[in-house]
Amino acid sequence: MRKQLLLILILCLLPALATFAAPLKPNSGLWWEEPVTGRFYSVEIAPSGKTFVVVSEFDEQGQPVWRSMRGQLQLSSEAEQLAGAPLASFSAPLMDLDGACPTCPVSAPNVQPSPLGVARIVFLSHAEAEFQQGAIRRPLRYFSPADQPEDFPAARLAGAYTFAAGSGSAAIARAAVLEISSDAGCARFDGARPATDAILFRGNCPVGICDSAAGGIQLSQLLLAVGPGEHPEIRAYQRKLAPEARLNPTCGSLFPQPFVCTCPSTHTLTRDPETGAQICLRNDAPLLCTESHRITEQAGVIRGLPLRDDQIAFTLFPTED
Repeated sequence: MRKQLLLILILCLLPALATFAAPLKPNSGLWWEEPVTGRFYSVEIAPSGKTFVVVSEFDEQGQPVWRSMRGQLQLSSEAEQLAGAPLASFSAPLMDLDGACPTCPVSAPNVQPSPLGVARIVFLSHAEAEFQQGAIRRPLRYFSPADQPEDFPAARLAGAYTFAAGSGSAAIARAAVLEISSDAGCARFDGARPATDAILFRGNCPVGICDSAAGGIQLSQLLLAVGPGEHPEIRAYQRKLAPEARLNPTCGSLFPQPFVCTCPSTHTLTRDPETGAQICLRNDAPLLCTESHRITEQAGVIRGLPLRDDQIAFTLFPTED
């Protein structure tokens, strides 16, 4: 029942949700310099783009140091993101902070400009960034301890979703599932290849087959490759029969035999799933995976920004089974 109510709510909010899906945004929350112990970046990004960052680290004597940054996030446009640009950047003066000890009387923090000057954070993706200050370059990763179950990270993405796509009067929503793929996968990839140890997910409908309406074809052809790591890179592909999977049948008649079509022994005579015409389909049915979307994943919500003119932006909202 709750799943049905969520689907109805998403249908009502589709225009707003479709707009929200693009351009993509970086994560708010805790970031850290992965190889370094004790250096964290608390990043808060308001819907307006106002951004506040607190940097916690240690000085040369091992004493804790806090600095803050406050300003406006510069979000890349959808076109810039499609061209491979970082999702956003943020520049602001560093401010030194100090305050009371845990057992000291409450007092306001002392805030003053840091001699280090201006710093910049470039958000390369929703979960990867770089801190820049002078000649310093620090790789940052998004970190959220509350988002790490035992099977983290990839297996948690399997399950029930609502698939929303398009905008305005063309917006659609339908129930969907992501299932770990168990088939042989694609014979080849058009675009960036997934990581060799990526876990592959296939999109589908809860009944096991999608009709062609309301984005059903796009959903059923969707393949997500989820790489390793705490907050992995995710690549989206559309799966289709590779051109070499099809042959035209040999058709004819020899009196008194009726008109027949035949295929080589390596192929099966069937209907083309895309055109409906009779074809000879290769028995191993090789698939071509074409990279189709730039992906972000935040708190289980998966958003795709199309890389190709024949695709549209989509969002997968997790729902209860």
